[in-house]
Amino acid sequence: MRTVLTSCPFCGCGCGLYVHARDGIPVGVAASPHHPVSQGRLCARGWSAHAAAAWGPRLTRPMLRSDGELRATDWGEALDTAAGRLADLLSRGRSIGVIASPRLTNEESYLAVRLARGGLGTPHVDAPLRAEYEQALAGIAEVTGVASGRGTLQDVEASDAILLVEGDLAGSHPRAASAITHAVAAGAKLVCCGPAATQMSRLATLSITWRPGAEADSLAPLIAGALAAGAGEPGAGRLAAGLEALRASLAGIAVGDQAREAARWLVEAARPVVIVAPFAAAPAAVRRVAVAAANLAALCGGLDRPGSALLVLPTRSNARGSLDMGVTPEGLAGGRPLDDAGLRDRLAAAWGTAVTADRGLGAVDMVGQTSGLIVVGDAMAGGVPPIGPAGEALSGSELVVVLDAFASAALHAADVVLPVAAAIESSGTVTGADGRLQRVRPCGDPPGEARGAWWVLGELARRLGLGAGPASPDQVLEEIARVVPGYLGFDRGALDTGWGVLLPAPPVDRAALQPLPAPAPPSDERIVMVEGVYDWGTDPLVEHAPILCREERSRRKLFPRGQVEMAPGDAEALGVRQGWLVKLVSNHGEAVLPVVLRRELAPGRLSVPFAFRYVMADVLAGMASASVRVERV
Repeated sequence: MRTVLTSCPFCGCGCGLYVHARDGIPVGVAASPHHPVSQGRLCARGWSAHAAAAWGPRLTRPMLRSDGELRATDWGEALDTAAGRLADLLSRGRSIGVIASPRLTNEESYLAVRLARGGLGTPHVDAPLRAEYEQALAGIAEVTGVASGRGTLQDVEASDAILLVEGDLAGSHPRAASAITHAVAAGAKLVCCGPAATQMSRLATLSITWRPGAEADSLAPLIAGALAAGAGEPGAGRLAAGLEALRASLAGIAVGDQAREAARWLVEAARPVVIVAPFAAAPAAVRRVAVAAANLAALCGGLDRPGSALLVLPTRSNARGSLDMGVTPEGLAGGRPLDDAGLRDRLAAAWGTAVTADRGLGAVDMVGQTSGLIVVGDAMAGGVPPIGPAGEALSGSELVVVLDAFASAALHAADVVLPVAAAIESSGTVTGADGRLQRVRPCGDPPGEARGAWWVLGELARRLGLGAGPASPDQVLEEIARVVPGYLGFDRGALDTGWGVLLPAPPVDRAALQPLPAPAPPSDERIVMVEGVYDWGTDPLVEHAPILCREERSRRKLFPRGQVEMAPGDAEALGVRQGWLVKLVSNHGEAVLPVVLRRELAPGRLSVPFAFRYVMADVLAGMASASVRVERV
């Protein structure tokens, strides 16, 4: 039996766990009792982190499409064909995109950017669900001056007042939910804010439900209450910047007794914590909410007081590392802007070629708008594309190159298939939401002829003129430590001998409070909203894990055509019961779905689980919510 310490491949909390393998096959998982994040605890997904690699339909040999069929070949022919056809597209002036899974290691993400902006000269490089996370960090940066959170889950457990902005934290980040639960049990006050009641809001001392389209408005009474309680007044110092503009934007905001008391908890807290977790909204709305949350953190001392924290949680495991490595069409590595000449020069020197610094297409737009597409890892699972199965969406591209560990719908459109290692078979590093850089260690070799994605990306780049590929992930990490802001000169010894390295959050050299937008006018329209931000049921590490897939498969058996949830009172007024069909009609289109009653929903609010967002495509037109007319069928 072989046992290796690695990092959990699911959410962005960064739990440490041990994977057990027998004869190279993963057979189980054990919690790491002393890891600073997991502390001997794992959620259900963590306990099954080994299962997909053992049970899933693995890709074991490179394949090329010939006469409409994928046929096995050797690595040399597959890589030569992929590189040759990519070069042909470039010679004809065609666009090429790279979509890289946020579950990749930092080294693999860095090499994906090197391949895109260096080898292919394309700015179209992105990760799914990147835009919402990046906009949340941009909102934080408007107030703090740096696109980075600060603090750890250990700070959360020891806090005495917490503001949580969430969609469903217990579902998206169970370890973070556990940290809050421990704090509440020790006496901390919890204020929850989100689109609907959740497991966390039931623990909260105060729960605020926002209106879709007016998300940031829900935090305005808390900010006004904090200012009324004297926040920012005594020696305002750097908080003076923007203070009066913020006050003016809050004119006319009613502050109820509960909001006033909740604001006082946050202002008087010795260790205040603000957490922005994923929720369904347009990226611009996510940014406005993050600005409001950062305003509260700044007013309550949550930016630099020992033990305080301002955390922004990404949806998937290494989304922070992916963004840090530059997997975005809107910036460079380390969160630097595209016009950062100094960083471009460093990257060009390391890559041996010029760095494309144009703004590119996002992941959703690349699907169907680029002639060539390289899909790295499970990038098409769970969230992209937003409409229709992956194979159908990809079929419009002249060339589709897929690097994946599992057989998926993307193979239906793939021209070249390059099998790579699964998450627990990979070697490299990942970066948690709190900035903890830690090792990912393989529990065994990938099956058949599959290779590490770092090797495949390096070989593709070599064939496109970027010189010899890296000899190991460690060689890539050494390059990252020389060129990527935030990773320069980190302590390599601590990375290998401890529980990873907690990268320091950039200092807050300014805190400019930002005014809030004018409140949205009240509305009594019925609103249907997408619930959640990711479909874990179609994530390959869940879909191919026998225990984890049960709940999702049961739901799809009960409601194969999807479902819409509504409050019992709304159903009674409409004259429908559980399971009856209703028609939802918006300005964009319509859909017919069975009703599921849900008591937690506010009157006039209807919810569709993220897993069934496809059936709402005509109604939502790509948005997270829409006004609808509801008719009994």
